Amino acid sequence: MKTENLRKETGRTDLRSAYDVSKSPKELSASAILATGIARPFRMVFSSPILPILAIYISFLFSLVFLIFTTVTGVYIKQYGWEPE
Repeated sequence: MKTENLRKETGRTDLRSAYDVSKSPKELSASAILATGIARPFRMVFSSPILPILAIYISFLFSLVFLIFTTVTGVYIKQYGWEPE
């Protein structure tokens, strides 16, 4: 951690990270950080009306691209008699 390295280099034990000062040790646990990391994207998606619309639109486009890539191979094999290499 950067703060620990600065403490060792300068010899000052009073240096604290902004994350350490504002949060309790319970909030800095691995499970709390993981829960925050999982919950934050969902909170962002549902806090603004444009984000779910964009998410649905992009997922639709991705499904079309996936459908095209999986279908084209079958068409060329069955229709045109090409063999995949």
